[in-house]
Amino acid sequence: MQDPNQWGPYDGAPGGGGPALGYALWWGMEDVVDCLLDAGASTTDEQYGYPLLGLARSERSLRRMVQAGADINAVHPSTKTSVLQALARQDDPDLIVAALELSADVHHRNFRRATVLFDAGSVRVAEVLIAAGCDPLARNDVGSQALFSAVIRGKIDLCRRLIELGCDPSNIENAPRPRSLVERANQWGHPEIAALLENAIDDRDVSH
Repeated sequence: MQDPNQWGPYDGAPGGGGPALGYALWWGMEDVVDCLLDAGASTTDEQYGYPLLGLARSERSLRRMVQAGADINAVHPSTKTSVLQALARQDDPDLIVAALELSADVHHRNFRRATVLFDAGSVRVAEVLIAAGCDPLARNDVGSQALFSAVIRGKIDLCRRLIELGCDPSNIENAPRPRSLVERANQWGHPEIAALLENAIDDRDVSH
């Protein structure tokens, strides 16, 4: 049998290449994941520093990987991105629930002090994280909240929900070239989000 830990190029997964197990996890090939693990594929392998477990696209494969020895709280050595942060980028709340049941740390912060909520890929995922204790008002090392990430990624429904939860639509980051969220929304080509932010600021000012 071919070495299950052999690396090769493939499209789709971050970095464009890696071990076969990473490919199978990324594409949700549950039976292939099982086969590779049974053949001795390494659960602690990484892809350019990122734990393979963060590529999981199915709850079954996530649980099987952890049962086989993968660390649910593994992080990238330099960015400190956790498995849960990687999983949160998908619109799959059930996968997040499974990770939390497996003891993933919902309070983890990466090297920029960003919480897992900064990586939330949808309102559904955000709601699961918040219910588990992730603070929607937490700030990173330049004073931005999770709303910042939702703005630049064009997640208007998530932006709306985070504003409802108290995130500051007028926040200006503490950076060498500080910009408001409205400026960021326009910079990243999201005029509809810029309008949402402006309306939220106006509504807040009127209420005060």
